Amino acid sequence: MKKLMQVLFAVVLLFVAGCDAETSKEDEIKEFVMEYKTKMYTIEDPSNMPTGSELIERIKPYVSEKVHEKLLVNSGLNYIPRVATNISASIEVQDVELTKTEDNKDGTTDYDFVLELKFYNEDFSEVVTKAGQLTIQDENGYKVTRDWVEPTQFEQDALLKKTKQ
Repeated sequence: MKKLMQVLFAVVLLFVAGCDAETSKEDEIKEFVMEYKTKMYTIEDPSNMPTGSELIERIKPYVSEKVHEKLLVNSGLNYIPRVATNISASIEVQDVELTKTEDNKDGTTDYDFVLELKFYNEDFSEVVTKAGQLTIQDENGYKVTRDWVEPTQFEQDALLKKTKQ
């Protein structure tokens, strides 16, 4: 009976340790994505707006070379400062929620995410929720190999605001 109890204790201990390791990795990935999205979206002073190219350089350590080159060629982040400029707002990342969707054969992992962005100035404050998908590889540190985000109505309205005037 004593041996059985020792074996059961060892099995439970291994199970708990395995769960902690998985939780720890998911916490690391969430922290990585939070840092990445914060570098991408943060605009502290709308009167001193970074360019889309400057935002791309901010996130360079977080993305694969292929993603970085694609963003540069397509001016992929230009919409962020345009939105902030058109509404004269600062932007801050409030939260990111990740849901693991698939472990891929190439060693990457797919995630769905929900991002909360706060747009604000002295006259208003609005939290906007954005949904998207990420693929992350884990080779010598995490790198984003795919990042897709759905445009929000708030952003579309902000982009049109300046064009109509």
